[in-house]
Amino acid sequence: MVGSWTPRRVGELARSIALDIGSKRTRIADSGGELLAEVETVAAVDAFSYKVEAVGDEAIEIAAQKPGRYILAAPIENSKIKNVGLLNSFLARLAKSCDLKSFSRTKVAVAMPNDAKIMDIRAIQSCLSDLGVKEMLLVDSCLAATMGAGYDPSSPNGIMIADLGASRAEAAIIALGEAVSWSASKLGGASCNSQIFRFIEESYGIVVPRDVIEEIKVGLLKKGKRASQVKVSIWGRSVKTGVPASVIVPGEDLLGLMVPILDEMVGALVDALSACPPEIISDLYGSGISLVGGVALLEGMPELIESKTGLRAKRADTPQATVTQGLCAVLNSKRQNPIPQLQPVDL
Repeated sequence: MVGSWTPRRVGELARSIALDIGSKRTRIADSGGELLAEVETVAAVDAFSYKVEAVGDEAIEIAAQKPGRYILAAPIENSKIKNVGLLNSFLARLAKSCDLKSFSRTKVAVAMPNDAKIMDIRAIQSCLSDLGVKEMLLVDSCLAATMGAGYDPSSPNGIMIADLGASRAEAAIIALGEAVSWSASKLGGASCNSQIFRFIEESYGIVVPRDVIEEIKVGLLKKGKRASQVKVSIWGRSVKTGVPASVIVPGEDLLGLMVPILDEMVGALVDALSACPPEIISDLYGSGISLVGGVALLEGMPELIESKTGLRAKRADTPQATVTQGLCAVLNSKRQNPIPQLQPVDL
């Protein structure tokens, strides 16, 4: 069982590390389940030297203070590696900022999407090799989530995991240690934020901070059926003058931007069920669907999924950390490698 998830600074890191590099957030934990670092997967890049100055929240702050000098850049986009050099610098800077002095000579379990290409695997291998990692375990992210949610992926009984993330939704049905059915959406929770941001900027001429957009999204979804009738007061900065400005936006307009995206995400679950072997479907009526990822925390998501799939949907105990917890379980497994299609790589 994974222990406390309170971040801490460390001078001496355990020899085994769990690494979950998400499009939205990156988490590092030791094999005992203690969270060592959790940051947004962004870097502040110097516009002149192209060097990474900071990562995570510090990067966002620096880029906001000096927008001409520093550019916010993401090494991962839609669960795919966008820039290998930036990812290398991001991980190196993250290790340094968290004082992970013994990051080298470690064994690292890394979560990889089911549809990872060979170039993505080689890129991760290259980055970790440059950081001095001794051994790497590649783990399918849905299989890791299965273990993190407390299930045994080697069981012959079907288990369904839905990872509702910022960049997309992944749905997998696991049996005998493999994904017998898998599907992914093209949109994720961050797409809702982007749509709201653009809509307010184009329709009202106001730029709204990222954290305010997230509050608007969560606040509306918590309203449930009443969301379409509320009026949302939004504060931001005028595009023309740069001074603080506010506007009242009908909840119906904002909800209209989000519903198609959430439906697209749930569609990935329906597609995975459609491709599932009939003999396994019956198992799912007993076990239901385990929901992980940040979007799983949104109000009404389990009910929406139940209405579309006909299966009981329940959130994992810690949806945002489930994949990381699963990686820790892999590191502590007595089996050499519980994921047969992704073999360990000696670096």
